[in-house]
Amino acid sequence: MENVIAALEDRNAALLPNHGAVGIGRTMREAFTVCELIEKTAKIYYLALILGKVNPLPAEVIEVEKAFFRMLQSGGG
Repeated sequence: MENVIAALEDRNAALLPNHGAVGIGRTMREAFTVCELIEKTAKIYYLALILGKVNPLPAEVIEVEKAFFRMLQSGGG
């Protein structure tokens, strides 16, 4: 359990070596949505690898997405 908590830090999800993904939320529905996003992201990454190239998102896009997610978590929007 300590490994899961350490992996999560301030995140809603983490990938645990030899165990898979874990997602959390304030409700079961929120945790399920987090897990769905993990699966969709993994699929996109895998398909990009098959096509031969993974293009990381620019840092500013990542920050915008994080801010949007935090806003949703706080009940805004």
